[in-house]
Amino acid sequence: MGHIRDFTPADIPAIAQLWLRCFRKLDKLPSVKLQDCFNRVFFANPCRIDGINSLVYAGSDGQVIGFMGVIPRRMRFRQREVTVAVATQLMVDSSKRRGLAAVDLARRLFQGPQILTYSDGAVDISRRLWVRCGGEEAKLYCLEWTRLLHPLEYRVSQSQKTGPAARLARGLRPLWKMVDWLCGFIPEGSFRPPRSELQSCPLQADDYLKAIKQFPQPESLQSDWDDPAARWALALAAEGERYGKLQLNLVTDSAGAPLGCWAAYLGRGKVAQALHLAARPGMHFELLQHLLAQASKLGCLGVNGMVRTSDLLDYGRLRCQLLCRDLGVLFQTRDRELALAIHSGDAALSRLDGEWFLPLGINRGMDW
Repeated sequence: MGHIRDFTPADIPAIAQLWLRCFRKLDKLPSVKLQDCFNRVFFANPCRIDGINSLVYAGSDGQVIGFMGVIPRRMRFRQREVTVAVATQLMVDSSKRRGLAAVDLARRLFQGPQILTYSDGAVDISRRLWVRCGGEEAKLYCLEWTRLLHPLEYRVSQSQKTGPAARLARGLRPLWKMVDWLCGFIPEGSFRPPRSELQSCPLQADDYLKAIKQFPQPESLQSDWDDPAARWALALAAEGERYGKLQLNLVTDSAGAPLGCWAAYLGRGKVAQALHLAARPGMHFELLQHLLAQASKLGCLGVNGMVRTSDLLDYGRLRCQLLCRDLGVLFQTRDRELALAIHSGDAALSRLDGEWFLPLGINRGMDW
């Protein structure tokens, strides 16, 4: 019979090796770099909440069989504190599988003291498991917006196809680049580069967290930006450059009045990724337009982000495409008012609230 216990630093080598087998299909010893990442993700978080811990499923012989990563966070719901357990990196060793180890891990997680359990990186099998164990899918938050800036180059870069035709398409990138450039001159065209007259200045992480508080959002459920874990999250988000460099910006008008702030990965020849946006009431369109203009100026192929239902009209006006994301957004709570708020889109969730920004995440593509 297996049993579930709390994750400890002594488990890191075994869990990191299991992670390589499950997520990278590699049967090798984990590097020091990977083990250090596990330590920073699961033990360096300054937010500590009793009873909210990562879980290890061990066999009767003590060998590790499964793992459920859990990150404690804090949010605010109608001005009261909400303790959050962010679930990540659920894995079970297929060669040592014992019964319903994944189900047992999920159920133990849901029995914790947290008010909200949340995950924004669930593949389909995890989504089905989550719902089976009593969780729910936040379908409104499974949508992503994408604004193409260089459409032909974007399509080629996103293609996973191989073979002669794919190699030819990649070899013709200079041609696609020229066609994209010409498309930008079509009057009122869908791919005309966005323009913005607003000003921006880069911020350090601490200053960005202070800036966010200038722009309170209307949703009932919001991040607690005073939580020390917010600074820790930004530090982890800055690691790696798969999507470009993480940029934190305060946006102002010509007179220097603050209008909003945004955090995004931007890099030439890459698809930029928006992590977080906060604007003064009525200024989200201008803030998003500024982000798109900056991405275009830096040579990004497109910009992608998480949809907020209150801003749907702005995405349309800026010619963004809306698609259902590959990774599901899931939650579990015994507070039905909180559940209703999430289902109705009354939650200011961003990619800094779940697991999307983690170096271990599927989206980050780090070299371990």
